[in-house]
Amino acid sequence: MKIKDAAGIPAAGASSAREAPRRDGTSVAGSPDKVSTAGAARLDASVAAARQGAAVDRAARLDAIAAAIRDGTYQPDPGRIARRMTDDAALTRTLRGILGK
Repeated sequence: MKIKDAAGIPAAGASSAREAPRRDGTSVAGSPDKVSTAGAARLDASVAAARQGAAVDRAARLDAIAAAIRDGTYQPDPGRIARRMTDDAALTRTLRGILGK
């Protein structure tokens, strides 16, 4: 098959689709790609704040438990301890199965 008239065929690499304008009114065509780490920095700051808050909460809980032990009023919940131990063992077994260890 031979094509005698190539007038209606766009050249290779030419785009027949129109570029959609961005929200700010600029076009995507010809603009260089840009990368921003601002989102990652905000995420890192949020994680650090959450860790610090968790550490403060944990320290307060441990202080309360230590005080209860000193006072002789600490009463551990054996059922809760057993559940946490079995949950931890189940999670470890699942992760080892996933990781093949």
